Amino acid sequence: MSNKEMNAYLQYGAPPGVKLSGSECAIYLIICHRYDTRAYVMSAYPGMDEFRRVTTKSRSAIECALARLKAKGLITQVQKGYVGKRAEYVPTYSLSL
Repeated sequence: MSNKEMNAYLQYGAPPGVKLSGSECAIYLIICHRYDTRAYVMSAYPGMDEFRRVTTKSRSAIECALARLKAKGLITQVQKGYVGKRAEYVPTYSLSL
């Protein structure tokens, strides 16, 4: 997995005028770190278990943070998660850097 997206976010920060909470920042960094830049993949799929393990937050807090990140335009959900398949996200802000 490439860290190029995470490094871009860490170098330039959030877009001007966008404030991130601690949970949002942690989840966004997880998505950027796990983003796979190979042409046939182009998504990140850490899963709820990974989010819960790293952030130590509840499922509802993580879902709220993901919804706020989508509303702020920092991530896009490419694939909805269901049993046996993890949700897939794209860090849209870092891609435009």
